[in-house]
This record gives sequence, C-alpha cells and structure tokens, in this order.
Amino acid sequence: ARLVHEGLKKAVLSEAARPEMEGIPLILISGGLSYGEVRLKKGRVIDESDFIKFQPLHRVSKEEWQSWWPSAEKLYMNELDVLKMYPKQKKVSKEFHKFISNVRFLSDSIEIKEGSYIEAAES
Repeated sequence: ARLVHEGLKKAVLSEAARPEMEGIPLILISGGLSYGEVRLKKGRVIDESDFIKFQPLHRVSKEEWQSWWPSAEKLYMNELDVLKMYPKQKKVSKEFHKFISNVRFLSDSIEIKEGSYIEAAES
C-alpha cells in the first residue's frame, strides 16, 4: 500500500481472478493503516515472462511469487486506478489481506466489516 501511495506500484497480483472486484472503489490497507481508495482495472492472466515484463508495475519479486503462491504457474494482474490518497493515513480496526467493504470512517480511524464493496466513504 505504501508503494501505491508513493506512486511506485501501479498493479496488484493474486492467485485467483477477482472480476467481481473490478471497477468499484476499494480501500487500500496495509500494516493497520489505510492509504487511500483505488479501483481495479480489468484483470489479465500473466505467466512467468509477463511477470518479468510487468514487474515495474506490480513490484513483486520472483522470490515473493514463490513464497506467496508456491504452486501457482500463472497469476492474475490488475492495474490500479488511484481514486484518492489520504494525506494522513487512517488506522483500521482490523488488518485484512483481501478486499474489504462496508467502511465507516471515524475521525482518524476506520471501522471495517467484510464484504465486496464500499457502501459509504466520508472524509
């Protein structure tokens, strides 16, 4: 999330396609902090040669691929549309390593419930 916030990362990888998450606002979270809002562009399957070709976008190393997805022969890549970055990161009530929704902002923190899209986002 920090790399996206700094403008250094432009895509995310996953082992499974997530077409239901494409085109909708998502909160960008890492390390218990929210960095902003993004939208996933249409995903594509990438093999090892594409992985290397698109490395400047996703910023994942070959070692990370082998560690995070050891049995995956291909991955799915979604480029990101950055909707807005928060000038100050907000604390989140629970750490997630997946897509989240139903976000309610509380001053400098966010209360999170699992789901598939953001119902409301107030700044």
